[in-house]
Amino acid sequence: MNGTVGFDALDIRNLWKGSSLQYTVGPSLTLPIFAGGKLRSTLELREAQQQEAAITYHKTVLQAWHDVVNALVAYRLEQNRHARLRSQADHSRQALALARSRYSDGVTEFLSVLDAERSLLQADQQHATSMTNVLLNLVQLFKALGGGWELTFPDLRTTTEVAVSDRP
Repeated sequence: MNGTVGFDALDIRNLWKGSSLQYTVGPSLTLPIFAGGKLRSTLELREAQQQEAAITYHKTVLQAWHDVVNALVAYRLEQNRHARLRSQADHSRQALALARSRYSDGVTEFLSVLDAERSLLQADQQHATSMTNVLLNLVQLFKALGGGWELTFPDLRTTTEVAVSDRP
């Protein structure tokens, strides 16, 4: 709402008379007719900014899917590797038992027992490293999925029992 007050007279001597007083009160509307293309340019800028925001959002969603897929693949591949290494450690344990039995029977020398023990220790070390990698990949998967939605934590006794049962 705008208002203006002013004086209007044809002769300067009548300017200060009460009849020359003019006032206007009411709403006003102004439209820029000649803005030099500023409004059109501003509209184009806003549309470009909307497109940029949509592209950024799309890129973020695609990156999130990429992270989830990579984490799932890494987790699954390491689980498969872990199973193979567990089997290898079991076979090394059996080879050690056979080497000890053969040494006890006097069929072979003690060097084969030492070699079997070395192979078993290497297999156990690779198995333990693989277990660590499985858990790290699981953490990466939780992180890629957003993580933090669990209100309770796993029971440490159950986790320890599983870890102990994997040992020879």
